[in-house]
Amino acid sequence: MEQNDNPGQLILTLLLDEVRKVIRDELADFREILQPDVSRPKPGPERKRFYTIKEAAMELSLSTATVRRLIDRELLRPSRATRHIRISNEELERFSRSTT
Repeated sequence: MEQNDNPGQLILTLLLDEVRKVIRDELADFREILQPDVSRPKPGPERKRFYTIKEAAMELSLSTATVRRLIDRELLRPSRATRHIRISNEELERFSRSTT
């Protein structure tokens, strides 16, 4: 008995071929994703211009209370242009450089 004589076997064979094709296409897509793209530089961590006290504390690995004390002691100079306290990225970098 040949493979084409049985309709169930024919359907199974066609279905299996289609599944193999889909898997092959998906694997090709994954290979493209996993291969490093040397033409594009990798983006670095996104830096904000201004940080809230909570965000600044997270950046400096300190508590919010410590950041507030540093502001009170004038070791960190926040921007008070608005009603909200914001600390510039440059100020955080200056502080980090001066304390290491």
